[in-house]
Amino acid sequence: MELMGVVEEWMKSIIALNTRKHHQRGLKLFAEFLGRSAEEILEERRQTFGKSKYYETKVIEFFAWLQKT
Repeated sequence: MELMGVVEEWMKSIIALNTRKHHQRGLKLFAEFLGRSAEEILEERRQTFGKSKYYETKVIEFFAWLQKT
C-alpha cells in the first residue's frame, strides 16, 4: 500500500469537485508565491508552530500579490 501525501489526503477530503479545484489552485499559487512545495510549507509550519506568525504574514502578502496579478 502506498502512503498518500498530505495534499492528496486533503484533496480527497473535499467532496465538491469545483471546491477541490479551487483549493488546489490556491495552494499551488501559494506554494509558487513562497517558492516551496506544499509539503515543505507544512513541515516549516510544524517546526515553528506557536513560535512565529510567519505564515499568517505570508498569507496577507499572498492576498495582496493575488490582487496585483
